[in-house]
Amino acid sequence: MSLIVTPYFVPMVAAIVVCLLVLMYAIRHQETTGSSAFIVLMGAVTLWQVAYMMWLLSLNPSVKVLFDKISYIGIVLVAPGWLWFSFQYSGEKKWMSPIRIAIVLIVPLITLLLAWTNELHWLIWRDYDFYQAGDILLQYVHYGPVFWVLIVYTYFLLLIGSLIIVSTVLHASSFYRRQAFFLLAGVLFPWLGNAVYVFKLVNIPGLDFTPFLLGLSGILVGVGLYFFRLLSIVPIARKALIEGTEEGLLILDGNNRIVDLNPACRKMLNIQEENVIGELITNVWSGNVTLLERYIDVMKLHTEIQIDNSGDTLFFNLQIQPLYKDNSVFLGRLITLRDITELRKIQIEKTRLQKLETIEIMAGGIAHDFNNHLSIIDGNLKLIELAFADGKDISKYISKIYGASQKAGTVTKQLLTFTKGIEPNKEYIEIPEFLNELADLLLSTSNVNYTVDIPENLWAVNADKDLLGQVFSNLIINADQAMPGGGVIELQCSNIESNKGLPDVLNPEHRYVRIRIKDQGIGIHRDQMVKIFDPYFTTKKKGSGLGLAISFAIIQKHDGYIAVESTIGQGTVFTVYLPAVADR
Repeated sequence: MSLIVTPYFVPMVAAIVVCLLVLMYAIRHQETTGSSAFIVLMGAVTLWQVAYMMWLLSLNPSVKVLFDKISYIGIVLVAPGWLWFSFQYSGEKKWMSPIRIAIVLIVPLITLLLAWTNELHWLIWRDYDFYQAGDILLQYVHYGPVFWVLIVYTYFLLLIGSLIIVSTVLHASSFYRRQAFFLLAGVLFPWLGNAVYVFKLVNIPGLDFTPFLLGLSGILVGVGLYFFRLLSIVPIARKALIEGTEEGLLILDGNNRIVDLNPACRKMLNIQEENVIGELITNVWSGNVTLLERYIDVMKLHTEIQIDNSGDTLFFNLQIQPLYKDNSVFLGRLITLRDITELRKIQIEKTRLQKLETIEIMAGGIAHDFNNHLSIIDGNLKLIELAFADGKDISKYISKIYGASQKAGTVTKQLLTFTKGIEPNKEYIEIPEFLNELADLLLSTSNVNYTVDIPENLWAVNADKDLLGQVFSNLIINADQAMPGGGVIELQCSNIESNKGLPDVLNPEHRYVRIRIKDQGIGIHRDQMVKIFDPYFTTKKKGSGLGLAISFAIIQKHDGYIAVESTIGQGTVFTVYLPAVADR
């Protein structure tokens, strides 16, 4: 095979190297959207270029015809590859199902078959006229009818693919429009060169500029890859998914670079810069360093956050979800922000009104209790005055005054407990022994039965034994009184660690002992449940309404929590969480 190095060799090699680099980049990022089609496209382009370079170097007519046929393997795949890529880029993958791909490939594959068997029918090339142009052997080709069918079909697919990309980015951000510019320019230049060659618009017949201009195409696409992350950031159904929602949407790639964000997110995070796509979120939004540090590497989360935005305090529901390709390859994260500021303000106002109502009830209860005790004291003082004047015994009146004073003192002590005026005197407590003794003492004369379910490895707690006894006495007595006709009280204990089964108000990094007290009573109505721990609120005909409020305050002082669940007709469960301590 005779070969000769020509002046066109260096630019041709440069064009091939550029396209090879782009192809290698695509292969390294094949997990990203659109990469599979892009690899096919650039592979076809590179094959075409290599075959054409060998065609240029060859001085043997039969060898040139062979490389013509080899180049057709790449030529017929370029337009289908472009169409496939445009569908992937736009997110319209449904249009490229296996059946549709097969239909699109019918004309290219038939053309390829006819090219390799051209000497049998001459439908692609009718004849070749070879001539010497300096050191280069060129050929002047007369094309057959199938060639023109391929040309029309190829230009049609290129046009459709280009229109798909234009329509996709028409209403997108300027970042995506710049992406599209480099893509479309990369397609336009080589096919203009191809038109010049096919329609013989230059004075060098037989020299095809398309493979050279494909190198320029590779440069343009390379710029798009590097500066605009063509394969990392694509506008998949962007208008419908991102622009059209009132929720703030932010998409980050695996390196915490901004892939996309919608106007709602810009407003919520007060991001003023226009061109932030591809930038690190830590560089773009520094409004709250603490929030960034807390959530920068979190993969999945649903919580409420607070952001200071231009002097205003805003509340948001924050949701973080990982994004995967084919459920395996990690692409990035979708961050959703929903503004709940107005809802939060309503809740705060509602809580304020509830507190005012609680204070009103509490003040009324205190006034009622003290008024009763003061009435007793006042009445007995008057009786003392009369008895003293008549010379009668006044000791019984003094005893009543003393009793009323003691009761007033008890109310004061309870209120001090409720208002955190008494600090617990903590000691090491083994729950099994403590709870068994208490239940036996309180329920020994009751008509209810009780069961105790405590694991052998139950952790101990550090607590005030008297205050804790007050809490569990109140809860057990309440359970007993909820079943006047008898029943079973279930006492269950367990160890809770990490965040498994913990209420949100507790520290997920701590270990807790959970104690459940379950009765089989009539249950508590839902409208009463929200007030169950309020002072002076009671569901009983006789009761101070301070027992559960004080119990709640005591457990809070121990850094714990009380929760309540109830079903009408089935009973009530009080659950106490206490911080666990290491064994002595």
